[in-house]
Amino acid sequence: MRIAMYHAKCAALLLCMLLLTSCDLLSGQTGEKGEALDFENVEEARYLNVQDAQTAVFRTEAEWDAFWNAHVDAQEGADTPPPPQINFDEHMVIGLFWGTISGCRGDVDAIQDVRSRRSEIVVRAEDWTSGATCMALAQPRQVVKITQTDRPVTFSGEIPTN
Repeated sequence: MRIAMYHAKCAALLLCMLLLTSCDLLSGQTGEKGEALDFENVEEARYLNVQDAQTAVFRTEAEWDAFWNAHVDAQEGADTPPPPQINFDEHMVIGLFWGTISGCRGDVDAIQDVRSRRSEIVVRAEDWTSGATCMALAQPRQVVKITQTDRPVTFSGEIPTN
């Protein structure tokens, strides 16, 4: 009797674990790492001149336009470029800005992946500073767009900080 009860408990536990795993798979989750999301660089962000290190998330056109207008840097003799067109019904914008530092590049590829987890979006960045060193001042940045979501965005890895 005790052995039969033990086997029944083990079978029930195994069934629960199987059900929880299948729920994760059906919901698009792949465990703690989450589901990888596609992201695309916003190339026109090269006109941004952000002097303070920061991360930013823009979910609306008004937020994006306000940030753009406060930080856009027109080329000498040229008109101020308008903000890149983003369909905020479908996408949102995430920016990483390292502020004014000594360096060679403005646009960088630091974002390694963007993942969707049950309760958040996680943006992971890695160190992009290896390579040539310059004595010039630059405002390195990476601005990407992803599918719109209302989940909070968190950052991990080598992210800009004040």
